[in-house]
Amino acid sequence: MADPVEYVFRRTANPWIDLGIASIWLYLSHIYKSNETETEQGREIRTHGSVITLDGEKLKISGEEGSVLEILRDANEHLKAQLLRDTEKGTKAWTGLASFLYRQHKPPAPLLPFEKITTSTKWSNDVCDYCGYEGKTRPAGTSEYPLIVTSDKMSTFYSSLKGKIRICPSCYFASHFAPLKVLYSIGRNFTTLNMLVMEAQDLVALARSLIPFGDLFVRGQPAGNFEPALAYTQHPMETFLSFLITAYKEKGKRAEILEAAAASRFHILTAEHEKGSRTVLITRHEVIPNPASLFQVIEATLWTDRTAARKEHFSLQDSLNQLFFAAQQDTAPREEAARRIINRRQVADVVENYLYKAILTEQGSVSAFGALSIRIFLDHYEKKVIGMDWRILESCRTLGDILGNLSARRGDKDPIYMLRSSRNLDDLLDGFQRVMIRHADELEPKPGRRNIDEILSGINESNWKTYRSLIGIYAVLRYIETALGPGEKKAGG
Repeated sequence: MADPVEYVFRRTANPWIDLGIASIWLYLSHIYKSNETETEQGREIRTHGSVITLDGEKLKISGEEGSVLEILRDANEHLKAQLLRDTEKGTKAWTGLASFLYRQHKPPAPLLPFEKITTSTKWSNDVCDYCGYEGKTRPAGTSEYPLIVTSDKMSTFYSSLKGKIRICPSCYFASHFAPLKVLYSIGRNFTTLNMLVMEAQDLVALARSLIPFGDLFVRGQPAGNFEPALAYTQHPMETFLSFLITAYKEKGKRAEILEAAAASRFHILTAEHEKGSRTVLITRHEVIPNPASLFQVIEATLWTDRTAARKEHFSLQDSLNQLFFAAQQDTAPREEAARRIINRRQVADVVENYLYKAILTEQGSVSAFGALSIRIFLDHYEKKVIGMDWRILESCRTLGDILGNLSARRGDKDPIYMLRSSRNLDDLLDGFQRVMIRHADELEPKPGRRNIDEILSGINESNWKTYRSLIGIYAVLRYIETALGPGEKKAGG
């Protein structure tokens, strides 16, 4: 009887390779589900004389060599079935995420069976820079590991790069399974890729967190592998927020998704094709440490209408779907808004800038429901997330409504532009004074002394821009709402 062998895939703290290890385990767990049991350290599968175990630090497959290699071959065939498609010419082509990441490689390489990985002359004895394994290793490159960044491969924002990075057979094999569990969206005419890569404190936690999120994967969509909540996403932060809204709408009130989000963090990466080359460049990399807290932001901005159906609306989603220029598919305003929301920061100036550009300069339009959504979103976000005093917010809304009504009735945007052109606090206060005196008989609703006193007493050099933005937003929204006639769906400048 042949001596038993043991193949080990060690946790690396590299999110891409660890995601690949967890992906291998999830496939094997699915295939041998009836044989899976829980252990003190993690999970275990016994099948065909082999033992497959997952603990926090490693995935291990041990047993008779033929049986172990057969398990790995089966996993590799599954991988190829997911990343390759048949062409009309009877050949293989990359599909999904692989069509972006591996386009420089002829299919099906580099998806080799485990026993054939080390057959080339590139392998020599050294130490793996990822898991610390001592033995056969080779220089890692973008063909083996798409997110590799070395000083001799490419120039990016990363610092302190070493010359060559060595990778062992286990890390090499596992890295190719990561695309099966990466959430992604492709934009800009298929030249830009945004990826959401999950990470957790250990392999068991990562595998457990991937299960509820994995239910949201959708195959067959050319521009991504999940149903987006936001239209035409081009940038990483809006892509991430789009996915979280989708996740919350589908499963967010269930404990499993909240626990998964609390136990994980996300690496948000943007990759682009180098001009005139098939090389993939990583142009942006950010880490979101606590995605579970963003579900609280989403929930804080929900509202229920007054119809008999009592339908629940996602004002965050509905508002963000207004913040882009559809004709140019320019989503830069929404990307900045998403970045602020993810960091729970003030977003009023971003919304203000968009509304002035899109509406008052006649470069876009906002639907009646969109205007209502933005209004409700701001009310909820400012009070529940930013923590603004509701009385100050109410005063900003009242003054904004006054200016918006005045501009719409007169067909004159000067009262709104007065806000926009204010360069400092004195300009803003002088502008208010001129409007209140010049148009005193036309103002609706009539401004009560309390409204004006509230806003003027609270405004100072540190916050006047935020107040100006909020008043300006409410003014433009009221201008839009007043300008809409019966049956109209949109309003422009």
